[in-house]
Amino acid sequence: MLPDGEWEGFYLYRDNSHKHMMSLMMRFGAGTLEGTGFDDIGPFSLSGTFDMHTMTCTWFKSYRTHQIFYSGHIDENGIWGQWRSHQSEMSFSLKGGFHIWPIKQHQEEEAKLAKEVMSGSF
Repeated sequence: MLPDGEWEGFYLYRDNSHKHMMSLMMRFGAGTLEGTGFDDIGPFSLSGTFDMHTMTCTWFKSYRTHQIFYSGHIDENGIWGQWRSHQSEMSFSLKGGFHIWPIKQHQEEEAKLAKEVMSGSF
């Protein structure tokens, strides 16, 4: 459910529906997650934890200048949840939602749909 490798997704600011895309390279093991990525702000690293019993995870997304705290729920569509600025580093608070998913999963779903359309079983 949480494969190592390439992930993609987006984050949203509260009260704004514009999707800010992000690309990630993630690794999961023994209850920890780590990774790197890039979005419209710049490059970042990830470090946090996950729990498959509660299907939850938390991590810090660390840019060169600041950190963002993420809290999410794991399901068959990836990880979705909320983010917020790390209060001690900014004089104001930002927050919003996010959704990320493994790229391979998305590609497999597209291939399956294309096969169904081509075979007429759709």
